[in-house]
Amino acid sequence: VGFDIDLAKEAAKRLGVDVKFQTIVWESKVEELDSGNIDVIWNGFSVTPEREKQVLFTKPYIKNRQVIVVTADSPIKTKADLEGKKIGIQAGSSAQDAVLADKATYEVIKDNILEFDDNVMAMRDLKGGGLDAVVVDIIVGKYYVSKHPGEYKFLEE
Repeated sequence: VGFDIDLAKEAAKRLGVDVKFQTIVWESKVEELDSGNIDVIWNGFSVTPEREKQVLFTKPYIKNRQVIVVTADSPIKTKADLEGKKIGIQAGSSAQDAVLADKATYEVIKDNILEFDDNVMAMRDLKGGGLDAVVVDIIVGKYYVSKHPGEYKFLEE
């Protein structure tokens, strides 16, 4: 259930093909595609010059960016406040790529990044107090904030 799944179902319907959804380890998405284990990656797979050399992309259907999510009562207000804090991120994600590309932020948090197989696990750890912040796509962040009013917020920068 969700936007990507609904859109994939509609596209399959219009193409007259069956669709079967399969969970994969996100960090291995290109290998899953190359091996034939999956036929399509239908998710927040950001287009980058490096990825364009590996896979064939369709025209993007949504614009995305990354945000930093903290608990609503967190004293963290800026990226600089992340120094020494535990930061969760989905391994192999566009959020991870964005953190690596933002050299100033990466230098502040590089020793405290914890990788997760998926965003659900990272957000669960944030809620439980095992993390101080999670870097996610804004689509994911908005979903969590909307489903848990008053529990989370985005850093302003």
